[in-house]
Amino acid sequence: MMRTLMVGVASLVFGAAAAVAQEEHAKVRLISETKALMPGKTAWLALHFEIDDKWHLYWNGINDSGFAPRLNPEFPEGYKAGEFLWPAPKRYVQPGDILDHIYENHVTLMFPVEVPGSVAPGERVEFKASPEWLVCHDVCLPGGADVKLTLPVVDQDEGAPASDDAGLFAKARLRLPKPLPKDNVPVVINVAEGKVSIQAVGAAELAYYPGLNGVVYPSLIKEGQRKGDKLVLSFRKGTDGASRLKGVLEVKPQEPGEPMLWQLDVDLESVNKATPGPSDTDTRSRGD
Repeated sequence: MMRTLMVGVASLVFGAAAAVAQEEHAKVRLISETKALMPGKTAWLALHFEIDDKWHLYWNGINDSGFAPRLNPEFPEGYKAGEFLWPAPKRYVQPGDILDHIYENHVTLMFPVEVPGSVAPGERVEFKASPEWLVCHDVCLPGGADVKLTLPVVDQDEGAPASDDAGLFAKARLRLPKPLPKDNVPVVINVAEGKVSIQAVGAAELAYYPGLNGVVYPSLIKEGQRKGDKLVLSFRKGTDGASRLKGVLEVKPQEPGEPMLWQLDVDLESVNKATPGPSDTDTRSRGD
């Protein structure tokens, strides 16, 4: 109860904390994948957080407490920041049936920036942002900082070499979910009597991280992670009538290796309406 109360208090004082650049328990940098910009090309920037041991930040999905980091960019005219690409989180269960989806130790939140074609090689461009976040352990603290990054513009023929931080982008991409393929779909989804089953044949363990603006999962804390190749989730429509399964499925293999991460966005009302083929009695999600 105390931790939940602290989250609410943190939300109320958030703006004031950002103004004093509070970076307690989480440090942030604005970084670039390359050392330079090229006219008319997409650059990749990121907020990179280093998080103290036992503390965590929040994923941009359904959480019982906390909220995800915000960029608050102040970029030059003509430079537009895209949305964060959110690496898959981990489940975090606390006493009192509190379930959050979090990042520990470090996280790199990448976003694209469209570089105007009118910029000239030799120019130097300064990017500024005032990110805000909530960092939690046994209490939650609002955080904020003013960060900036200056990059030169080079000719496309010259190319933009990788920066010293390029490895952080590569590691973050390993945790980005992929859309389900159109063919040879690796995930089978069925719906019956208020439950959705998600199966990935051959998996050793499955975990589901619920996204925003989808159905409601009343028993996710018990049902959202299972050994084996099948999850069964209870659900009901969202308050706005939403009927979509929206989230990330993590599939851990039986053999040693990296897990697969799939982005799910499926209309559950249409799942069982497809006509099965002669030897196919399951409806396979195609992210319709």
